Amino acid sequence: MIPDSVIEEVRARLDAVIVIGRHTKLRKSGSSFSGTCPFHADKNPSFRVYAEKKRFRCYGCGAHGDVFEFLQKLQGKEFPVVVRELAAELGIDVSQETASSQLEPLRQEKAGALAACEASTAHWSSNLWGSAGENARRYLNVRGVNETTAREFRLGVAVKEWHDLHRAVAGKNGLSNADLGRAGVVVDGRKGIYDRFRDRLIFPITDLDGRVVGFGGRALGHEAGPKYINTPETALYKKSRVLYGIGQAKDAIRKSGVAILVEGYFDVLLPRQAGVRNVVAVCGTTLTPEHLELLKRCECRELVMLFDGDAAGAAAPPQLAGAIFQAGLSARVAKLPGDPDEYVRAHGRAGFEALVASAPSLTEYLITRAIEKHTGTAAATHASVEQKLAIVRMLAPHASALPEGLTRSAFERRIAQRLALEIGGVREEVHRQCARSGAPGPRAERSQGAGT
Repeated sequence: MIPDSVIEEVRARLDAVIVIGRHTKLRKSGSSFSGTCPFHADKNPSFRVYAEKKRFRCYGCGAHGDVFEFLQKLQGKEFPVVVRELAAELGIDVSQETASSQLEPLRQEKAGALAACEASTAHWSSNLWGSAGENARRYLNVRGVNETTAREFRLGVAVKEWHDLHRAVAGKNGLSNADLGRAGVVVDGRKGIYDRFRDRLIFPITDLDGRVVGFGGRALGHEAGPKYINTPETALYKKSRVLYGIGQAKDAIRKSGVAILVEGYFDVLLPRQAGVRNVVAVCGTTLTPEHLELLKRCECRELVMLFDGDAAGAAAPPQLAGAIFQAGLSARVAKLPGDPDEYVRAHGRAGFEALVASAPSLTEYLITRAIEKHTGTAAATHASVEQKLAIVRMLAPHASALPEGLTRSAFERRIAQRLALEIGGVREEVHRQCARSGAPGPRAERSQGAGT
């Protein structure tokens, strides 16, 4: 038996538009979403999904209910099966052995931490728009962030004082020191409890449901220490599972099927301010399979990587390629001369969207980068045999990460075409390199023609 507390957590966290939208195309229509009903021959859109209520209704056939009932009716599954499948997707434990009495304390601790995150967000936001936020507002203005965007993302400021947040929120609305600690906003040190974030611009980080689960802080002063710090790993906040801006971007990602991945907070804020709404950022870590799964829950089919135009930014796509290929997403790489936020300020929405639209595929980027590394140019026209062999060997791990079949075969053919080699020889070398590394290589296929 699934505990009621687990059912309610699944119900609270699921996004009805995303889940139901997997089975019928939905479009925003006023305060609801409309589409054709999957339960009868519906020529005119008579089906409605109400996002806030997490319910659906067809004004043609009369079908109605919540997301659980939708999936039960559509797929013919029992209620516990539907709950378990949605819970697994959301990362919620529904093990048969876990009793409700065991889950309840954990649920209460999580609720307390969420409340602490919300109270901290409200306090820091109040600081930003008061006298204490003058310096931070000036900095936001320099970076090009306007008030509307700052308020939409609930930006805030932590003052320089060591106990400002703790004194403001501890004990209010039942919040305990333990709640603040679990939220990662205070530190219990040898001399007592003090604020983790001080003299910093605060970026609240939300989950897919829009709940604040952690924070990033950008230093405003010139004291020693890192420019950016994040909430430590908590029950709510795990860097490998959160993307900055996902709560604001999910609808645009779902509508377009495309997510633009950037590195920093301002790289999300400025494009959003310009009207590009499907941008998200990793939070001080590399892209993980959990991040990709989160994007797929938003119906993302294509990822556009838009990293800083430095050496680290250029090296990132090859490092992330394996995870992206294994997730089954297509990807492109946009090359920038600088930072994304600076680019959108200089070129506006039209220039930013043109850059994204012209981005080559990830596979093409990988091939070009390998050629440049070994020949110094983007074309292999005058490459030696040894250089071509080195290029193929550099690309072999990427080929092995692609699923067997048409996708991998097309990549190998493109390598052969760019290097003016026969496809059979390329496949043999990829297979040989995969065998040496222990990676699963391609099937031993043979082709008699030149790579085309």
